[in-house]
Amino acid sequence: MHALNSRFYTACSTLVCALLLSGTAAAVDRIELRDGSIVMGTFQDADGGKVKIETAYAGTLEIDQSAIVAMTVESDLVLQMEDGSVLEIPGLEVADEQLTLEQQANKNYALAELTRINPEPWELGDGYNFGGLASFGYDSQSGNTETDELTYRFETRWESLVDRYRAEAYGEINEANGIKNAENWTARGRYDRIQTGDWYWGGGVSAEQDLFADLDLRTSIGPYIGRKFFTDPVFALEAETGLAYITEDFISDEDREYLGSTWDVRMQSNYLG
Repeated sequence: MHALNSRFYTACSTLVCALLLSGTAAAVDRIELRDGSIVMGTFQDADGGKVKIETAYAGTLEIDQSAIVAMTVESDLVLQMEDGSVLEIPGLEVADEQLTLEQQANKNYALAELTRINPEPWELGDGYNFGGLASFGYDSQSGNTETDELTYRFETRWESLVDRYRAEAYGEINEANGIKNAENWTARGRYDRIQTGDWYWGGGVSAEQDLFADLDLRTSIGPYIGRKFFTDPVFALEAETGLAYITEDFISDEDREYLGSTWDVRMQSNYLG
């Protein structure tokens, strides 16, 4: 009986050791912050001055890159630096806010010079980043007044490091007691050429119709210059101004054409998701 218990405990001890060894062998990434805090988890991404790490206790954390003094990442990475360099490295070590890169013995980088980790192909100049939205709404109400309202909107954007294509269209059709009281649509297309910094220039065309404003068709075409004031997803703001040649065809009034000025302001935020 004593020999059997010894063999049993020996076997259990061996199993425990194997489990402990397998647990310690798993790669765990580590981030040390200026206030002395240590965050352990699995590195996810770094872009826009933010580092994301998946933790077992708090989900995905987003940390300001400026708050990091040391970092260890065990997986293979692609680094994009401020000077345009792209480095493929087997893991990453950051100490005293400096990147430790064995294959770059003649070049030292500060953590602040790191633009992004594992960039998308378009961020390296290969192709475009695509985004957009589409919405459609229909509302019908019955009672003393019968109303039907139809609204729609489409928007798309293709962006690379050097240029951007944008297109949008929206409109509405409303009826009350079988009588139409609104019918209008607008379509616009733009091409932007990105310049150094936050400035860009481009050209745009647009067309619109509003039958209940006597407008059969208004078209415009012309150049503009724009600037991105804020680019953070939490709050983005850009504005444009330029010139346009405009033609207006009216249903009843006399048609006209003229040279006009244009302005456009776009704000968006993902603060609420």
